Amino acid sequence: MNIAAQSLQRIVRRNVVIPFDKNKKFSFYYEDNLVVTSLFVVLSAMFPPGEMFFIESVRNVRDQIKDEKLLEDIRNFIAQEAFHSREHQSLNEHLIQSDYPEVVEIEAKTKAKLDEFRKLPKFEQLAATVVMEHYTATLARLLLTDPLIKQRTTQESRNLWEWHALEELEHKSVAFDVLDAIGGNTAKNRRMALTRVTKLLSPVLFHYWIKILKRSDIKFSIRELKDGVY
Repeated sequence: MNIAAQSLQRIVRRNVVIPFDKNKKFSFYYEDNLVVTSLFVVLSAMFPPGEMFFIESVRNVRDQIKDEKLLEDIRNFIAQEAFHSREHQSLNEHLIQSDYPEVVEIEAKTKAKLDEFRKLPKFEQLAATVVMEHYTATLARLLLTDPLIKQRTTQESRNLWEWHALEELEHKSVAFDVLDAIGGNTAKNRRMALTRVTKLLSPVLFHYWIKILKRSDIKFSIRELKDGVY
């Protein structure tokens, strides 16, 4: 299933179901590079609570939107994010079976951090989603265009990530457009949102990535570490 070359001009609902072989341990990068693989373990664990927050933050202000095209974009955005959450949850169950029990804790910690955002006014929650959608779109473009990733991964390992990346690029402007439509798209709001997202969520990503790599059963070389960092 190679969907990376499909058009990015419109938001398409794709109810994709991606099975995982229970007889194979999860590995994303070539030669079972545990540094890179562990990073993708943490990212996948953070996605389901993140996707649900994205959906909620847009849905919370949908009643303020009058433009029919934007309302249709919102409906497709919500559908895409719901499918992403479901399939990453499926992957997360596979990750737990692949000896990454940290997934449960990462999901819970991410949700707890996002619950702090939920205490904010609705437009500030949406501004946080705009920031996080920018991050995910940046990662999406890397996944779809970096030749090294293509060379050092299998299509099987990329299926979920390419589909997710394609749709992130398709709907990357929806939350921004909604924020703009409700009058919340100011430099001040964007700066505050960037600060909050960086302060609350970046430590989760790096803490658990390092925690997994410090496990006694995780062994990696300097070369593998360089691959993971660069």
